[in-house]
Amino acid sequence: MIYLIKIKYFPLIFYKEKPKFSYFRAKRSTFAMLYMCYGVDAPDGAKKRELARNDHFEYLETHKDILLLGGATLEDETDIRLGSCLIINVPSREAADAFADGEPLRRAGVFKSYTVVRMRRGQWNPGAAPLTPEGN
Repeated sequence: MIYLIKIKYFPLIFYKEKPKFSYFRAKRSTFAMLYMCYGVDAPDGAKKRELARNDHFEYLETHKDILLLGGATLEDETDIRLGSCLIINVPSREAADAFADGEPLRRAGVFKSYTVVRMRRGQWNPGAAPLTPEGN
């Protein structure tokens, strides 16, 4: 598999092997902004999601150094997926857009709409988050 990274002001970069860190990474000591990438599933999104699932999780693993939080959005009374939300820490809007453009679920057409919006970190209490059924 060939991995392609594209950023607006940078050349295309091809990797023959999976990169060990995200090209979009911001140094922790530098000021960077958070971006929320939010997709709402299309009516046929579940089928497309299943086909792109492995590539999606591989992409998230490749970019785990910029991924603060990620997960599915769900209906209130069921576990039916409505979409996905990822919060990333990158140095620029261009990097956020490039990350979102490369997201396998988005590329597979899972979403009827997809928004990338800048956000500021306010309160932060990861200890208050519930465990998932997988225990993480």
